[in-house]
Amino acid sequence: MDRVWDHAHNSRYIELGEGLADLLPKLERAARTSAEPHRSTAWSLLSQTYQVLAAAFVRQDQPDAAWVAADRAISSAERSGEPHHVFASVFRLVQAFVRLKHLDQAEHAATTAIRALVQAQEEVEPAPEELSLLGSLYLSLALVHARGGARHDAREAITQARQVAARLDGDRNDFNLEFGPTNVEVQAVSIAVELGDAGEAIDNGERIDAEALSAERQGRLSMDLGRAYAQRRQVGEALAAMLAAEEATPDLIHTHVAARNAIRELVLISGSKASPDLLQLAERSDAMP
Repeated sequence: MDRVWDHAHNSRYIELGEGLADLLPKLERAARTSAEPHRSTAWSLLSQTYQVLAAAFVRQDQPDAAWVAADRAISSAERSGEPHHVFASVFRLVQAFVRLKHLDQAEHAATTAIRALVQAQEEVEPAPEELSLLGSLYLSLALVHARGGARHDAREAITQARQVAARLDGDRNDFNLEFGPTNVEVQAVSIAVELGDAGEAIDNGERIDAEALSAERQGRLSMDLGRAYAQRRQVGEALAAMLAAEEATPDLIHTHVAARNAIRELVLISGSKASPDLLQLAERSDAMP
């Protein structure tokens, strides 16, 4: 399970698929046939494996499959008796709902989970892992609002995530969520791009040092900077950012719908003056107009 998450964090989807093909049947069998206490552990590992599957499907624009995987992750987490993994699985479910454009369902899932976590944390001092869950759900809610054009609500959710991150001692990777101050700023850049605030995305994104984050997060930051530059029709800067993203995580750029749309737009803007580097990137990404 740790190996397949490593593939996901580095956007190595071929290796991820091969690993899951071997792992999932074994965990399904173990969860249903093992005696306690091993059965609870198997259900927990199965939930985490379905979570990585949901994350990969979202990144490869297969939201229906992501929805199924996230639902199975929630069910497995419930059977494991580990509520934290239920919340982590809800985060994956929200991502799938967003890709499916089921924004009402995404908002309901995120706000319900946030409300439950906030209530629990009012009674007992939260552990860092619980703060990671809460902050990640606020980030998912920010994305929901941004996709719905609710500018104020999106920014409010980002502010809440920043406040949660400030309570942590640096960046963490609890439940493979990579939550912390740096990832909040990476996500804030993505939200700014979604809202069409390209200048803000560029100003903030160029100042972020994401070297401590996974290759997927680094590639995502470069990709969003490329999208922001594309919104401003700055072809050279956009191409440089997209190439940096491709170097960090080739599969992400070649499969992500937003990246491919931005690359296609750059080719159209450039017309007959499109550089060989841009045309080759468009071909590799199947993004030629």
